[in-house]
Amino acid sequence: MRGISIKALGIIGLLTGTMIAAQPAHAQLQLSNFKAAYGPFWPEREPAVYYQGKDGLFVRFVLSGFKPNAQGGFELNSQITLLNSAGETIKLQSLPLQGPLEYGKKAVVGYATLLIDESCVPGEYKAVVTVKDKKSGQSASESMQIVVKSEEWAIVRVGFFADPEHHVPTTLSGVVGESKGYTLGVIGFDHEGVDCQIGIRILSQAGDEISKYEWDKGLKREEILPNFAVLTFSNNLAGFSAPGTYRLNITATDRMKNRTASCEFPFEVRLP
Repeated sequence: MRGISIKALGIIGLLTGTMIAAQPAHAQLQLSNFKAAYGPFWPEREPAVYYQGKDGLFVRFVLSGFKPNAQGGFELNSQITLLNSAGETIKLQSLPLQGPLEYGKKAVVGYATLLIDESCVPGEYKAVVTVKDKKSGQSASESMQIVVKSEEWAIVRVGFFADPEHHVPTTLSGVVGESKGYTLGVIGFDHEGVDCQIGIRILSQAGDEISKYEWDKGLKREEILPNFAVLTFSNNLAGFSAPGTYRLNITATDRMKNRTASCEFPFEVRLP
């Protein structure tokens, strides 16, 4: 190495080491906005109460700090574990999370899901979600408490769609003039027969009723199969003519046993 002194080599080595040390370590994988929800785009589920054999746990969260792959995308894996009050694992389910990363984005929405089947006896549980970044090897975890109850008259499986055929999931919030499709399920009905009325009310932020409509569904005993578990409904919401903040109130009334279940979701309508 003619022309470079030993002293110069030492200085170069010192500078090189300094530059390497100054390079920032890769960001830490993080989970945030960790919530129970009805689906990937659908409202939060509050309270986190589920029904044995008739329901599903869906957890939505935001992921950041992962290492992009060679194509600039993400390669992650989520696992959800359900623990009983004794800390024993009742169920677990893994799900790959991968895809392209939008230009300029440094975070993605992830999710984990688990069927609440007959093995989930009524009681309190801890749901633990662990996400692993396949490229960096880092992991991050979050948890929440949930309650599993025996079957009762209740509304489950609420979803919203951008098309009237209910094939394209979307958020409840939208823009002026945009219509939404919705689906929902009702459980806890009597297998001797069903006489159910669904009520849909749109309320202002102050609670004033803006619109209301009701529709019925009935089944005779011979129309109900032995393994028939969920009574499903689907319909469409007309587009709004004015921007604002609203609430969607849904009720399901069992007119055979005079009982009602309800749920309510806030949403916003914006100008295009």
